Amino acid sequence: MASEEKCTETNQVDCYEEKSQSRWNEVVKDVVTAIDTITSSQFIKDNETITSSGGNFTLGFFTPQNSTNRYVGIWWQPKFTVIWVANRNQPLNDSSGVVTIAKDGNLVVLNGQNHEIWSSHVSTVGSNCTSKLLDSGNLVLRESTSGRTIWESFQHPSNVLLPDMKITTNKVTGEKVKLTSWKSPSDPSTGSFSVSVERLSIPELFIWNETRPFWRTGPWNGKTFTGVPNMKSYYLRGIHVGDDGEGNIEFHFTEVEEIDFTINVLNSTGNYEERLWNGEKKEWVVTWNSSQFECDVYGVCGPFAICNSQSSPTCRCLKGFEPRNNEEWNRNNWTSGCVRRTPLQCGRASNQNESTDYTEDGFLELKMVKVPDFADGSSIRLQPDVQKPMFGELFMYVVSPLPNLCHCNKLVEIIKRFLQSNGDGASADYTNDNVFGDLSQVKLQELLIFSFEKLVTATNNFHLSNILGKGGFGPVYKGQLDDGREIAVKRLSRASGQGLEEFMNEVVVISKLQHRNLVRLLGCCIEKEEKMLIYEYMPNKSLDKYIFG
Repeated sequence: MASEEKCTETNQVDCYEEKSQSRWNEVVKDVVTAIDTITSSQFIKDNETITSSGGNFTLGFFTPQNSTNRYVGIWWQPKFTVIWVANRNQPLNDSSGVVTIAKDGNLVVLNGQNHEIWSSHVSTVGSNCTSKLLDSGNLVLRESTSGRTIWESFQHPSNVLLPDMKITTNKVTGEKVKLTSWKSPSDPSTGSFSVSVERLSIPELFIWNETRPFWRTGPWNGKTFTGVPNMKSYYLRGIHVGDDGEGNIEFHFTEVEEIDFTINVLNSTGNYEERLWNGEKKEWVVTWNSSQFECDVYGVCGPFAICNSQSSPTCRCLKGFEPRNNEEWNRNNWTSGCVRRTPLQCGRASNQNESTDYTEDGFLELKMVKVPDFADGSSIRLQPDVQKPMFGELFMYVVSPLPNLCHCNKLVEIIKRFLQSNGDGASADYTNDNVFGDLSQVKLQELLIFSFEKLVTATNNFHLSNILGKGGFGPVYKGQLDDGREIAVKRLSRASGQGLEEFMNEVVVISKLQHRNLVRLLGCCIEKEEKMLIYEYMPNKSLDKYIFG
């Protein structure tokens, strides 16, 4: 009683607050392991929740607006924002649901009849497991004895990307971790849109509408996505794209200290938003979204056209091209794109006796554009989705029958400029003459352009005895130059179907791939309607491995 009396004699408010806190600490000590955890004996019913230790995330049952269905989800506590849904395609129609650990160790959602309507579906689970909601928003299933995580919600996202949560594509298996939209704001079942990492050699983020491309970031250059010029600087500092060392190309972002909590949301209309929490106003602020302009829609102008949201009409054909379908074009339906006005003439008048009354081919340089989608990761054939304006040194070259531009025999300078302007992510080895190895002291144009006569001499007029092998695009001949160097000449068949653009692509790609274990491209020949590639000769090795491949 002395202590009670002492309490009344002093400041009563402070005294009772101290006693209450002491009692609360004792209670918390007993239940702290339970408030964020589900076990087989410690399950949650429809009107109950668990909350992460830091209080940021809660798991429980909820009903979307304008709906009567019940779902198990995780929401961000400060502002009810659902970031993950378990039974998104199997809703409950009453409040009899339970979340628990099943006999086989899986995390499950059961209905009132004790039927399983959702499961973590891990086949190698032990019976002794617990599920815990982490303060990152990740719901994990762990073996109780070892603590090993055997399943996590971060590997099975809904429509929200949280900090340190990863979108991945495996380079070997093609297996993907991707976001998928809700069907509508009142229906969290899997919708039409998804976000995934694509074009793994130079990664991009794509939004898909079912199986059709809907939007893309443009290539990652090591610092930024080149097709998203208005990404915020604080957002860029947190972005990471690259190989995780286990065969996965991954995209994720981390929290930046100077700003409040940030999430990425893919909504039901295919719009990908960056949302920033404004702590003062207690509301979400959309700081960036993917669908700001008409040109953001993938391929809105079709092939060989360029989209500019600041011009009218929005789409126009590149110089030297015209609409494929004028009637559609005049109705502002541009999806069929453009075609060349005249066929390419490149290389057809190398002989002085031939007629030269045509327009010379050249390379049209487009500055500050969103580069087109390289559908196979290496092709420079112009696919849809060229967009302007962009910011920074982004270039693209299009072969076009235009006067007063560089001639075809200046292919080398164009290739060199293409490599030099390939973005911040390009290797330094690709941006100078060292890409051509020990031959870098020779004038580049003389190095790469071989005359037809020189190759005729080197291969003994392409004699059958010099054939090293033959592929779908034509034969490869062994030859010897005047200086004694041995070469392999890939002579493309005129019936092969490989056009000048594909041929140029091979020059660009192979000239970039310089490595001691790879055959080196020395040059090319485009005289007399010939398209030939000249490689170093690799004695005692299978050339078909390198150049038919």
